[in-house]
Amino acid sequence: MKTCKKCGEIIKGRQFVNGKYRNFQRRKYCLKCSPFGSGNTRKLEAPIKFDVCCRKKRDTEKYLKWQKKARKERKNKLVEAFGSCCSFCKYDRCHKALEFHYVDPSEKNITISTLGILTKWVKIIKEIKKCIMVCSNCHREIHSGMISQKQVKNIYQENFIEVMRKLDEEVQRWTNKSKNKKNYYCVDCNKIIDKRAKRCAFCYNLNRKKNRPPKEQLLKEIKETNYCAVGRKYGVSDNAIRKWLK
Repeated sequence: MKTCKKCGEIIKGRQFVNGKYRNFQRRKYCLKCSPFGSGNTRKLEAPIKFDVCCRKKRDTEKYLKWQKKARKERKNKLVEAFGSCCSFCKYDRCHKALEFHYVDPSEKNITISTLGILTKWVKIIKEIKKCIMVCSNCHREIHSGMISQKQVKNIYQENFIEVMRKLDEEVQRWTNKSKNKKNYYCVDCNKIIDKRAKRCAFCYNLNRKKNRPPKEQLLKEIKETNYCAVGRKYGVSDNAIRKWLK
């Protein structure tokens, strides 16, 4: 049995009102809350409060989780290109302990760790080509002077050809991936659109326009049938026919 959304009282499917039986199966409110013939279309029950803060917090947590996963995958690809180990001590147990050191600090344009997940892969590769990969211990020894700059340059030159080849392959793979991306076109003007759409915004608005018949013809057809029948004939709603008559 249906119940009133405001007071919870049971709504009978058929009731005797104004001298005849009425069908109340689609009613949302009882006759006490919304009397018969009142023409009420408003919501009478109290609106459900939705905690916007909880939604924002949930979406933020979801984005941070995705960002963390994407950054981890990106670093793993770079680590593999550099041989998956420290250039000096060959440490390879934990990727989190491997870091990138600029051979020539004057060429440093940006800190690699600050590059966001939306940064273009080509830009990241361009910066990473100026570096060598070392573990956190060797990195501290370089900055403290225990490992000389000459040793750093020698290691860079030894591994340069192999590392550059792997990085170039990675760039080429991403370039081919973007080239092979399938494009979708508007059926009317061949403009590139989203894969879920059939037309661009301009063609869609043009397609929605209907050829309106003269007002006299509409009035004549309405007298013969009704608003819904005329609307079906022209492919619009009955309310659209009412607006055409204004």
